[in-house]
Amino acid sequence: MIVCYWNDVGLGGWRLSVGEFKPSTDVLTRFAEAFSENGSMKKTRLHFASRINWHSFQRYLDWLTEKNYVKHKTEGKYIRYHTTELGKEVFGTLLKLKGAMLVIPFLFINLSFLSSISYYLFYSV
Repeated sequence: MIVCYWNDVGLGGWRLSVGEFKPSTDVLTRFAEAFSENGSMKKTRLHFASRINWHSFQRYLDWLTEKNYVKHKTEGKYIRYHTTELGKEVFGTLLKLKGAMLVIPFLFINLSFLSSISYYLFYSV
């Protein structure tokens, strides 16, 4: 199946893309954070949490539903979205990876600091 869509390439740039939808891990992580904080949400709240335009949001929501990561349920006159068991597993993994990525730059900063101290200690004599 060939899909045409507008793709955000950053810094306000957009381009027409043809092919399979390839979601951004940053956007998926924002979905994961929103679901972990709120459980289930109405569509508008989920859209604001994703921080992407409405057209892209619809594409992400369709993709998440197609992959069985997210389902919707009608409660009265409102439709609320929640994660499936598979979605909880995938979003949990994304959040763990995000936590690991936050630690790695800290370690590099500390290691570079230690290497400059060791250089001073061992080579400044």
